[in-house]
Amino acid sequence: MRAEDLKLSLEGSMLTVSGERKFEATRKEARYRRVDRSHGSFLRTLTLPATVDPNTVKAKYEDGILHVTITRKAEARAHPIRISGETKQLTAEAA
Repeated sequence: MRAEDLKLSLEGSMLTVSGERKFEATRKEARYRRVDRSHGSFLRTLTLPATVDPNTVKAKYEDGILHVTITRKAEARAHPIRISGETKQLTAEAA
């Protein structure tokens, strides 16, 4: 497959990957000719969580592998929470 054979779209929280495979291999031998064909279209739809930032979706096709990078919205990322209060050391008598 080539990158031109693929289509990636994001509508709402639905990420769709579709494309069409076109393949034909021909081998000529002395007394016969063999043709292998593998073709067809495909479509896959994935539901993404609401925490995805749709403006940051990136795709790269390299060596026959489609890499899709999706990041979370800034407000959905984990952030540390400070714990307030005093620290008391327990003694053997109090325990």
